[in-house]
Amino acid sequence: MPTRARYDHMHVILIDDNQDHLHLMKSSVGIALKGVCKHIDFHLYDSAADAMAEIQLMQAEDDSATVVICDYQLDAHTATDWLNDFVRVDLGPIIIATASGNEEAAAAVLRAGAADYISKSKVFVDREALGKTILEALRRYEVECSTVQLSRKLKKANSELAVKGRRLEIMSETAHRFVEDVAHDFRTPLAVIQEFASIMRDGLGGPVSEKNMEFLGQITNATRDLAQLVDDFLDAGKLQAGTLRVDRRPVFASEVLDGIWTMLQMRAKNAHITLERHVDHDMPPIFVDVDKSRRAIINLVVNAIKFSPIQSTVSVAVTHEEDMVRVSITDHGSGLDKDSVKTMFERFKQANTYETLGAKGFGLGLSIVGQLVHLNLGKVEVESEPGVGSTFSVLFPVATPEAVVPRFVEKLAEQDANARIAVLEVSCPHCTEHPDQLRSYLGSVSRAWDLTVPASSRNGFLVIGQSEAPEAWVTRLKNQPWGSASNGNSDQPSGLQCNVLGQWPVDQALEKVQPLVLSLGGETHVAHSPHR
Repeated sequence: MPTRARYDHMHVILIDDNQDHLHLMKSSVGIALKGVCKHIDFHLYDSAADAMAEIQLMQAEDDSATVVICDYQLDAHTATDWLNDFVRVDLGPIIIATASGNEEAAAAVLRAGAADYISKSKVFVDREALGKTILEALRRYEVECSTVQLSRKLKKANSELAVKGRRLEIMSETAHRFVEDVAHDFRTPLAVIQEFASIMRDGLGGPVSEKNMEFLGQITNATRDLAQLVDDFLDAGKLQAGTLRVDRRPVFASEVLDGIWTMLQMRAKNAHITLERHVDHDMPPIFVDVDKSRRAIINLVVNAIKFSPIQSTVSVAVTHEEDMVRVSITDHGSGLDKDSVKTMFERFKQANTYETLGAKGFGLGLSIVGQLVHLNLGKVEVESEPGVGSTFSVLFPVATPEAVVPRFVEKLAEQDANARIAVLEVSCPHCTEHPDQLRSYLGSVSRAWDLTVPASSRNGFLVIGQSEAPEAWVTRLKNQPWGSASNGNSDQPSGLQCNVLGQWPVDQALEKVQPLVLSLGGETHVAHSPHR
C-alpha cells in the first residue's frame, strides 16, 4: 500500500449508473486508501447531471482532498460529453473508469482533462493498484495547482516589478535631467565668480591685502574644483545616455599634454606640488579623441595633486609599449589597498584613507576616466602601495590599423557577443581642401563606438560600426546635408558617396575587417614626432 502521502480527510465522488459497480467501487476505494486517509466522505451518484448539481455547491474543507471517479459510459453518453464541465469546477483530479480497455477512449478523455483512465475489472481485484492510481492523481493535481498559484504570483510580481521599473526609469530620467539642468545653470555664476576673483587678485578693483589675496586664491581654487565637478556630472550623464560623441584621430601624446600642461602646473603650484613631465624620444602617434583623452589625464593628475603631501612631486611619464602608448601619473601620497583599487572606478566611490577623508568631490572622476579611456579603445591600470604612493596609467592604441582595429572589435564583442559589424566607405568629391570637416561630421552623426579611419581614396573615410541594416545606415548618411550641419556653411555641397564594403558577425569581424582596412585605409600617422 502506498504511504508516501497521508490525508486526514478526503472526499471521494463516485459516479456510475450501475448500482452494483457503484458500491463495489466504494468498497474497493475504502480498502485501497486504508492507512492513507483517516476519514473518507463518499458521495455516490448514478448520473453525471446529479453529481454536477451538487459538486458545484460543494466546498472543500481546509486541507481535505477531493477525487472524482466516474464511469466512462453514462445514460448513452460518454465521458467526453460532460468531462469539460467537471474539469471547470476544479475540485480535484478526475479518474475515468471503464469496463473495456479501449485505448482511443482513454486518449480522448486524457486530452479532455482527465487525470487517469482505469479498468474496472482490474481495480476491483487489485486494490493496491487503485490506491496508487488515486494517490498519483492527487499528487499531480496538487503539483499542478501549486504551479498555477506560483505562476499567478510570478505574473503578479512581474507586473508589479514592471510598474516599479517604469517608475524608477522615470525617476532616474528626471534625476539626470535635474542634475544636467543644474550643472548647466552652474556654469554662468561660476564663470562670474572666477572672473571677478581674478580681477580682484590682479588689483584691477583696487589694492588687495595679503590676507585677502589668500582668500581670493581659495575662492579661485574652490570654483575651479566646482567647475570640474560640473563637467564630471555632464560627462557622466552623456556617457550613461550614450550621447557623448567621439572624434578619434592620430595625434602625439606630447601634443595632448601640451594643451593642458599650463593649467596642470598652476594647479600643482597652488597646492605646493612639483609637477614633472617625461616623454620618451621617437614616440609614435596615438589614435584618440584629443579632448576626451585630455579630460581623462586631467582627472588623474588633479587627483594625484589632491592626495599628495605638500612639497612632494607628481610625475607624468609617456612611454611606448608594443602597440600602446602609456601615460603614467605617479604620486607619493598615502597609497591604496587592494580592495580600494578594485572598487575605485565605480561611480561615487572614493578610497577611504586619511587624506581622502578631507578631499572634496563625489568620486565621479575616476569612473569617468575609465569610461573615457574605454571610448578611446584604451585601458586603465593602477599600481599602488599603502604608505608609498600610486601610479595611475592610461594606455592608448598606436595610430595603426594593426593596433586600433583589434581593440575596436574586442571591445565591441565585450559589449555584445551577438553584434554584427559593418564597414562603409564614405567620401565627398567636393571637400578636397578640408577632409577633416567630413571626419568631424561623421563623428557627430555616428554612435560613440563607431570607428572612423582615413581611406586610401582622396577625401574618403572607412566607417566601422555595429549595424544590422548597413543599407539603412547608408541612406541616412546620404540624406543628411553634412556641410551645413558640420561647419555652418550653407554653400557646402551635401552629396556623399557611401558604399557598404561588408558585414560580419563580431566573432568573424577581425579576420575580415583588418585586411580590408589595411588594403583600403589611408595614412593614419602624422608627419613628425615632437618631443618636449
